[in-house]
Amino acid sequence: MAQEARLMDNRAAEIRETILSRLSSVVAIPTASVELVRLVQDPEAPNSKLAQAIEYDPSLTSNLLRLANSAYFGYSRSVSTVRDAIFLLGRNEIFQLVVSSVVGRMTRQAVKGYGLSPGELWDHLMGVAIVSRRLGQALHPKIPSYTFTAGLLHDIGKIVLGTFGEVDPAPILELAETEQTGLVSAERRILGIDHAEVGALLLESWNLPAYLSEVVRWHHEPEKDPGQAVVSGLIHVADALCIEAGIGTRAGGPMRRVAREVLEKTHLETSISEAVIEEARTELEGLRDIFRW
Repeated sequence: MAQEARLMDNRAAEIRETILSRLSSVVAIPTASVELVRLVQDPEAPNSKLAQAIEYDPSLTSNLLRLANSAYFGYSRSVSTVRDAIFLLGRNEIFQLVVSSVVGRMTRQAVKGYGLSPGELWDHLMGVAIVSRRLGQALHPKIPSYTFTAGLLHDIGKIVLGTFGEVDPAPILELAETEQTGLVSAERRILGIDHAEVGALLLESWNLPAYLSEVVRWHHEPEKDPGQAVVSGLIHVADALCIEAGIGTRAGGPMRRVAREVLEKTHLETSISEAVIEEARTELEGLRDIFRW
């Protein structure tokens, strides 16, 4: 048994190195989006430069104007220019829009290693983003503004593993079921790495803020993230709620079981969780219509 375990560990280490070497092949953030991320975070950057960067990307421009004119915000007048949209929405919403657009493009194709059809992962990511923000508003009045964005990015590592890493899910699911453990633990045993760590490394390669990569890295183990514990905890619970509600995921077995364990430990009032999920479903429908890829 000891020899078998060593062989498994050695194989996992080899797979880990292969996965890390493939990170560079993942579609990078478009140049315009990289510039936008930089400008949005620079308080000295004028809105005119921000508007110019957005206008280089016709798809982003279209999504921005649809968002600004949607019932989601309910502005009384029509918004016809990028500059007006920036003024009305604010920089935090613009940052979320940029991230949503990048993630949306990456989830157009199926995530084969996780059995997710085109767009299904986007539903889950957006669902967790919405639920984490709404939970935060209900439980933590002063949650950081990046909570929504962190939720949107939390499982982006699955794209790397399931699409670019060409991961075979069968051994992972079998180990998770046999040993009654979570998928993250099974990923580590089989692959030498898990999707949370891969996602964090990807965000670091994109030069996104460290607080986002830290939340992504620890969203399954928020107790290990002292710097972002509140946000990591919110994403952790929101993820479990969305899995339990079937938002963007069809997987059962260990995923559902671990989700229930998380929810039982949090002692979240059923009335709150049910209300948040129903509100999230409605909000997700509206956003799905706005972000038509």
